[in-house]
Amino acid sequence: MDVEAETEDVVILRAGPRSDLGEAIVWLVAFRNSAEVDIARGDNMGQRLSYSHIVTSRQPVGMWDPASGAAIRVPVPEALGPGNDGLALIIQEKNGALPGRILGAAAIMR
Repeated sequence: MDVEAETEDVVILRAGPRSDLGEAIVWLVAFRNSAEVDIARGDNMGQRLSYSHIVTSRQPVGMWDPASGAAIRVPVPEALGPGNDGLALIIQEKNGALPGRILGAAAIMR
């Protein structure tokens, strides 16, 4: 799997074919690097906790075909949206209703 910049605002995910694998979903996952959260309830009530790599959205952007591979163009500013610091492109095998193996992944930072 390879991700290359086509322009300043567009990247291309390229993943070649592999006949020994099954069809897979290409996910786009937006995330924030970190955030501090005031805890209002529970055992940590009243504390301020730091979180890192916070997923803010996950959406399918295409399919990877084992016979032909995939080439998917991603508009980075629109995919990131406001407040996010990066995005990950993940190729994940289908396994019925369950998550399957991750076949490849790449991260792009703002």
